[in-house]
Amino acid sequence: MPVSAIKVETEIIGDMSGEVILDLPYAWANATYYKQIKNVKLEYPIGKLQFRNQDSNEAILNTGKINIIRLSYEIYQKTGNPCDVHEAIIRQNLIHSPGYGLFATPGDLNGNDIVEFNVEWNNIPEAWQAISDYGLGKSVKFKATRIELYSAVYAAGDLRVYKIVDQKNPVYLSLHGQFDLKDEEIASYINKIIKGQRAFFHDNDFPYYVISLIEGDEP
Repeated sequence: MPVSAIKVETEIIGDMSGEVILDLPYAWANATYYKQIKNVKLEYPIGKLQFRNQDSNEAILNTGKINIIRLSYEIYQKTGNPCDVHEAIIRQNLIHSPGYGLFATPGDLNGNDIVEFNVEWNNIPEAWQAISDYGLGKSVKFKATRIELYSAVYAAGDLRVYKIVDQKNPVYLSLHGQFDLKDEEIASYINKIIKGQRAFFHDNDFPYYVISLIEGDEP
């Protein structure tokens, strides 16, 4: 069976010079994303990335004045007991991960810096759907802090997507695989829970919100 993998191409725009540090996916909670990363390549400018040590996610580039960096890397599915796999999910019919497992960012970003991001899903099957906490579709643009980028969920694949809270700040339910309950039952139960929580907490300050359920019989 071939090993599932995706290629991530990152373009960072801004004024840069001297020692530039790029933070690649590393770890969060109990997940060790850096073990899934292979074949890191600096596409532009011409040069070589150095890593602080073997298990470091800090890629270092020394350069003159530039205004763009392009790099690429591959993310491979982690093997093991599905119950113990908490990293990025890379299947033949599904890609699913928080931003912690996908994205490289400049190391000098402050926690409160608001950055414009553009996430595009390219070269995936036409029938696939793509969804994230920032909207539906294979291309989404949004402004966020680095932590907000990392903590959101991003998924593409054989998904069944339902809009379950009919408000100006919608909640989307993404289902992959088969479950004991019918899709309509799952959507109805979650719809009631979310509406009750929002009515009690007045929690309506998110433009989008995604709930993702995945059948867990494989990594």
